[in-house]
Amino acid sequence: MMKEEKATLEQSLSRLEEIVALLGDSQVELERSLELFSEGVRLSEQCRTQLTQARQIVEEHMATRTPHSGGGSGDE
Repeated sequence: MMKEEKATLEQSLSRLEEIVALLGDSQVELERSLELFSEGVRLSEQCRTQLTQARQIVEEHMATRTPHSGGGSGDE
């Protein structure tokens, strides 16, 4: 795989799916399997980082959100 600047989460997940399929192929040689495994670990960590950042943004927005009066139950 070419060195990328920073793949989107969707691109990383798509590549991880490709890697899983390739590793499931018993015809892949050991050396290539290890390369794919290493790439998968790197992509997995990249995905985890991106998801953690997204979660932090959502939590920050939720923390600063002003609750509506009345609780929004619609029983008025």
